[in-house]
Amino acid sequence: MVLKVLPNIKHKRKRCFRFMLFGVKCIGCGSGKNNFSFYDKEKKQWVLCNLDTKKEKRSDGKFIGNFDKDSLIVFKEKQSYFFLNDSLELALNSSYDFATPFSSVSAIVQKSKGFTLLDKNGKYIVLPNKGKLSYVAENLIEEVKLPNFTIINSKGESKLAAGYESIHVLDNGVIQGINGDEIQYVDLNGHLLFTSFTKDVIVEK
Repeated sequence: MVLKVLPNIKHKRKRCFRFMLFGVKCIGCGSGKNNFSFYDKEKKQWVLCNLDTKKEKRSDGKFIGNFDKDSLIVFKEKQSYFFLNDSLELALNSSYDFATPFSSVSAIVQKSKGFTLLDKNGKYIVLPNKGKLSYVAENLIEEVKLPNFTIINSKGESKLAAGYESIHVLDNGVIQGINGDEIQYVDLNGHLLFTSFTKDVIVEK
C-alpha cells in the first residue's frame, strides 16, 4: 500500500481525520485513546498522532509501540528511545539507548551502565548491569551474564535455581537449560520437571 502524504493544514486534528477518512492503515495505536500511527513514505518517518490534543510526533527511527494498551508508548527518535503518555508527551523524563514496550509491570531498557528492568514510574527494578536482558515469554526475561544464562520475572526475581550455559523456551512453555552433558527441563514457575543427559539423546541420521 502506498501512503501519500497530505499537505499540511492549519489544524492537526483535521489532518488526522483526513488521514483516517482516506483509509490510511493504523500501524500502531499507543494506548488506544485516540492515538494512531502511520508511516510517511515520502519523508521516511513514523508519525504518531493524537486526535484529542492535536499533537503529532515524528520519528526518523522505528516506531516501537507497546504490548499493553494501558502502558506507555515507546518511541525512537534518531538513536534514542523515549516513553510517551497518551497525549504524546514525554512520560519518564529520560532517554535510553534501547527500550522495549512494557509487558505487565516492567520494560527492558539500556543506558550506559547496562541493561535493567524499569517500572512505570521510571524506577529501576534491578540495578543496571552489563548482562543482556530479553523477553522470552510474557513476564519472563532471559538474563545473560556470560558464561551463564538464567530466567527472571518482571519483578527481577530469579525463576531458576542455577545458571545455565544456554537456555531455550520450548513451544509448550517448558524451559530447557543446558549445563555440559546435563539437560534440565523447568516449568515457567521454576520447578524442575526432569533431567536428562546428552548421551541419552539419540539423533537419527
